[in-house]
Amino acid sequence: MAGYDWQEDLMGAVDRRRDELIDFTRELVRVPSENPGGSEAEVAKVIVAKMKDIGVEKVEVLEKERDRSNVLGNITGSKKDPLLILNAHIDTKPVGEKQGWSVDPFSGEIRDGELYGRGAVDMKATAAAMIIGAAAIKDVGLTPSGTIQLAMTADEETGGGLGVGWLVMEKGLRADAAIVGEPSGVEEPFEYLDISTRGVYAFDLVVRGSQMHSSLSDIKGGVNSSVKLSKVLSGMQSDLKLRHEPSRLYPQGPTINPGVFLKGGVWYGVLPGLSVAGNDIRILPSMSKERIAEDIEHWLDKLRAEDSKLDVAAELKLWVEGAEISEQEPIVKACFNSYQRVFGREPKIGGFPGGVDARFMINQGKFPAVPAFGPGFLHVAHGPDERVPVEDVVRAAKIYAMASLEYLGVS
Repeated sequence: MAGYDWQEDLMGAVDRRRDELIDFTRELVRVPSENPGGSEAEVAKVIVAKMKDIGVEKVEVLEKERDRSNVLGNITGSKKDPLLILNAHIDTKPVGEKQGWSVDPFSGEIRDGELYGRGAVDMKATAAAMIIGAAAIKDVGLTPSGTIQLAMTADEETGGGLGVGWLVMEKGLRADAAIVGEPSGVEEPFEYLDISTRGVYAFDLVVRGSQMHSSLSDIKGGVNSSVKLSKVLSGMQSDLKLRHEPSRLYPQGPTINPGVFLKGGVWYGVLPGLSVAGNDIRILPSMSKERIAEDIEHWLDKLRAEDSKLDVAAELKLWVEGAEISEQEPIVKACFNSYQRVFGREPKIGGFPGGVDARFMINQGKFPAVPAFGPGFLHVAHGPDERVPVEDVVRAAKIYAMASLEYLGVS
């Protein structure tokens, strides 16, 4: 129809479902799905019920392991293809120590315009926004020229091997494009349209010394492994040089986090003979595992040359590759235009600081996936008083619905 503003109509449909959207987000937050130590089964039941209620088709639950649930459902248009995936993970980090929380972590309490609870921003608000955004499309009778697949997935917080990784590499999940709605705000909520995701090189530094009676450590020249390890860690951020190409998306380069955990020693009276530190490096998409290992070994060789009693080794524990897509991808342009229509300003093009499930879609699935484009601030995820601005959840639903139709087209 000439002159018909379907975007305005679609946003109005989301507004009419506003209360439902917020209540649904709160319902998801109130169902624990901590990982590790829990499962996604109960929150998946809530999602399945909502999908069926709004008329989503082909709703199915897929599990590699019992109760580690992935929920898929389709909004089918005039044609089967192209297919666009809207993805949110439904597991969360554990609550951990409740000290620092000002609310019950599973309350879904709303205070001063923000919705609180574990998983609120990472990323149950996104799951709710994607599903209610799909409902709005159906409300206004718009028919996509393709298929929208809602993919609410498991296990992102511990690597994705039971979630997107499994679906892509073992179940053959494929699409023409995807949007992953990780929280993309740094200085302001929903700030960035991230087209890349960093990877992870996690390794242990293992230092060996002399386990002996501590009363004779000075006389017998014992080597305290913890003291040696502390000296290695103290210079790590300044002295470990990792080769990489400059990146406009990550002007800070890789992020080195020494000593994210420490262990060693036996008890009082015993000089520690073994000390271990876990270390976390957030790498750029272009960096290779082999080159990083070479750089670490070069750094350790210099330390060994300076201290003949230093017995230190590096042991790789986790490798997660980064990924990047072109800013010119049609799905990026659809997200950009939809954000601009809703917010009245352009999003910043950026790179997600952490690692996300989009890497499986890009690297193994070989289809473009926006790694992070979602409501809220990233820095409040994983910690006490996790929260998300209510208004940005509503805006997110509008953006996901609008971007889906802009990418697929409207019949």
